[in-house]
Amino acid sequence: MAPISNGEAGRIGGGGGGSAGAGQRLKMMPLRIGPWGLIPPEPSPIFAQANMVKAPPAISVDRMFRAFSDRTRLRILNLLRPGELCVCDLVRVIGSPQPTVSRHLAYLRKARLVTARKEGLWMYYKLAEAKNDFHRKLLECLECCFTADVPELARDMKALGKVCCGPGKCCV
Repeated sequence: MAPISNGEAGRIGGGGGGSAGAGQRLKMMPLRIGPWGLIPPEPSPIFAQANMVKAPPAISVDRMFRAFSDRTRLRILNLLRPGELCVCDLVRVIGSPQPTVSRHLAYLRKARLVTARKEGLWMYYKLAEAKNDFHRKLLECLECCFTADVPELARDMKALGKVCCGPGKCCV
């Protein structure tokens, strides 16, 4: 058997039946030498994450604040206060393209501020039930605090009355 040169040390040859293909490099894990011998490498973050017990995700206060920080998302939340609406109604009132409105709705869903249901081709959204006092206060603030600073909220509510076919009904 021929000795392996430095350039070939980390390569796998052609016919060994290993999982890596010919010429691929092996990832060498560094070993440290301690006072009592070799110390094995630390487990990789992927391994550590895969074996962790995952707690149910909590409502993130900062994510809620970020959801409220965008004017379009405020308008969507305000329009959903009276009840469930189809995406097409939100698009008509807000005047933004459907993909933009859907992207904002996805963000609101991740923040757990709205819930969605699908009926045929249509998606209907409504405000999520308040999970804690902080969530409840944010929804109250939407009702009273933003009306002076965001004039679109009152205009949107007037426009919604003209456009909307009613809760749970899509006009398109």
